[in-house]
Amino acid sequence: MTYALVSHGTPGTNLAPAFGQPTTAGNLLLCFVTTDSSSATNPFTITGTGWTQAAVTGGSFNWGALFYRANCGASESAPTLGDGGAGAHWSGLAEFSGGATSSPLDKTGTAAGATATASGADSAAGDLVAGLGFWDGATNAPNLGMTMTGSQNTALTVTTLSNTGGAPPLFYIFGWAVNSASLGATANSVTVTADQFENSPGTIITSFLAAATPPAPGTAKAAGGEPATPWFVSAGIC
Repeated sequence: MTYALVSHGTPGTNLAPAFGQPTTAGNLLLCFVTTDSSSATNPFTITGTGWTQAAVTGGSFNWGALFYRANCGASESAPTLGDGGAGAHWSGLAEFSGGATSSPLDKTGTAAGATATASGADSAAGDLVAGLGFWDGATNAPNLGMTMTGSQNTALTVTTLSNTGGAPPLFYIFGWAVNSASLGATANSVTVTADQFENSPGTIITSFLAAATPPAPGTAKAAGGEPATPWFVSAGIC
């Protein structure tokens, strides 16, 4: 199946993000969060059924993380985040259809810099690729951007949410794209751009497996992953 955005909430300067609309059972939910926590170790917590941290990176006064929830329920309550009581934070939620309902996380990568590369090439074609860039700075209204390279070593079409035009101290850009329907051998990468980075940004890249395409109507799936055989052939009816 092919991934598609269902909805996203409006990101906010709080730790209680909201969905864009009531969730649909079986979908993949993503949550991003950034903070200027002074902690030297991962400060994030999340409260909500089924949520798992996909990736986290950062350091004192500049942390970011992505969480996911596979196979969500209908009209779920949004999760609540924690960051140890920092002074500033951003968070947001997005919902996608077409995802694997069990163990969807495929590859991840993090960097203390503007470009992050995943740990390896995707395991399957058609992954959802999600990235997050964030930093703590004092420049007003930076122009933010994000590019992604997919498993075919070609540019992906990226959709982003960001606080371009926002005010200090925290800036973020969260983006997603769907990888090629043909499996490639290149690890996904994401690059964050801005007019100016006053401090080194943190960057995260993740990918999530798509749901398997069901057999076409009138076919029976053979064991061992062999091509499906029309039922009338396997039954000896010609």
